[in-house]
Amino acid sequence: MLWKYIAQRLVGAIPTLLVMIFIAFYLVHSAPGGPFDAEKEISAEVKANLDRLYQLDQPLHIQFLNYLSSLIQGDLGPSFRYRDWSVNDLIQTGFPVSLKLGVIAMSLAVVVGCMLGIVSALNRNQILDDWIRIGAVTGIAIPGFVVAPFLILFFAIWLGWLPAGGWQYNRPSDMLMPVATLALPQIAYITKLMRGSMIEVLESSYIRTAKAKGLPIYLIVLRHSIKPAILPVISYLGPASAAIITGSVVIEQIFGIPGMGRYFVQGAMNRDYTLVLGVVVLYGMLILLANLIVDLIYVWLDPKLRYE
Repeated sequence: MLWKYIAQRLVGAIPTLLVMIFIAFYLVHSAPGGPFDAEKEISAEVKANLDRLYQLDQPLHIQFLNYLSSLIQGDLGPSFRYRDWSVNDLIQTGFPVSLKLGVIAMSLAVVVGCMLGIVSALNRNQILDDWIRIGAVTGIAIPGFVVAPFLILFFAIWLGWLPAGGWQYNRPSDMLMPVATLALPQIAYITKLMRGSMIEVLESSYIRTAKAKGLPIYLIVLRHSIKPAILPVISYLGPASAAIITGSVVIEQIFGIPGMGRYFVQGAMNRDYTLVLGVVVLYGMLILLANLIVDLIYVWLDPKLRYE
């Protein structure tokens, strides 16, 4: 039953992915200019040869079908601006960096957000609860592209504790500010979700029974409350993964991190069609996969649900 459900979800995701590729393909090709318009001292004959080499002289629907044919074979095409590099090579270079940042940021957001939500629910309508709620609202209201320059100004320029940008593998100081910038909004959302869900669970009849039997509050929370209370958080992880992915596009550019977000921005500015499409395809597949994983975890936590 489980594998049948997974297969149905994967097959059902194909039309969504095709629609997304179709929209992205026509949007990038409808933008003014082309990938070779910025070339210096390029003649019309050379430009025509380049268009012919990259099949840009063909009708748009033919280009789209050719792109789909290559995509099915796992070939994302050559990059128009990074010479001697294919889009597959660029993704293999940048994706591990983005994945590392995203996984760390999401893990931090889930752990800290759930802890703050539980503390806030246990201290409902008290001063600590008020401060946590104020912090959550502030975290939701302030976007990442505002938080990132502030962190750079405070920790890198004023205090000199952290580098303002750049990336060296296995150097934690390069990851602290980008991870914090990506995680803070998600911590705020998860805190609010966990607080509301925990309050609802703590008011249920079986929790009142556990309290009447004299169980300490920490055992009530650990044994009886966390599992049902965390279900709304699990449901939110799908959209949260999308937010982490799309947010990294700007954050990686601000901190000078050589991840997929930076390649996406540069590809869009350079009209590098294949690079932009390759990143869109990768991100779309990751979001669909994240939603599938979230659904599986949700059913695992709540056995009453069935794969329908």
